[in-house]
Amino acid sequence: MPNLTPEEIEIKEWKYTGYQHYTRFIASDNDYLVFRRFSVLSTRVSLALQDEIVVLEHELAELDNRLSEKHAPDIHNGSFRADKADKVSPIASARAKLLHGKIFHKLKEYNEFMFHYSHLTNRPPVPTKDATSLSNWHENHLNAIQDEEAAYITHTEDLFSLVSNPKSPLRNLFEKSLHFRIFRPWQVKRKDPENAILSFATEAKPFETLGATAAYSAVLMVFLQIGK
Repeated sequence: MPNLTPEEIEIKEWKYTGYQHYTRFIASDNDYLVFRRFSVLSTRVSLALQDEIVVLEHELAELDNRLSEKHAPDIHNGSFRADKADKVSPIASARAKLLHGKIFHKLKEYNEFMFHYSHLTNRPPVPTKDATSLSNWHENHLNAIQDEEAAYITHTEDLFSLVSNPKSPLRNLFEKSLHFRIFRPWQVKRKDPENAILSFATEAKPFETLGATAAYSAVLMVFLQIGK
């Protein structure tokens, strides 16, 4: 790939950045593994599956009632084996097929969905600083990701962290007080798609900026080591 200027990249972030670099950024830190729960949709699917099972439940109850009537064949309604006998009545056979067929598979689908959804609802919420970090990335890389596809970040109440990452109170305080990783003066701009340079929104002279960067990095490393 030919060398590109920051200006060329900025004009066509969608071409030179895109998901290739966005996914690399997200994968660089577990804090950025943020996704939507789709709570409303999941709840609606849960209710729909539940209702489908209710319908099957009513069908089974209707067959039970028909086989319990006085004029019905003398079928042993307390035996699963009787429903599977060779000369059993069509109604009893239908009951066995319904129970071991549609009801079994629908319950399996329902239970698996509810099991995974219950685990998803127990995932920790996304800290504001992590959601802000992702939003800042999109602000610094306008049009790198299509707006409709990047909009998931705006559903703050529906987001969850894929990985639990407990931190000490000291580290949490340090990150919060210094706006760690989302510090506004920091903006990432690349010379080309594979390399990045760090620029500061400051009027300081180059050697002053370099000195400030070194000092900040040294203090940061000390606190991160203490906070682990």
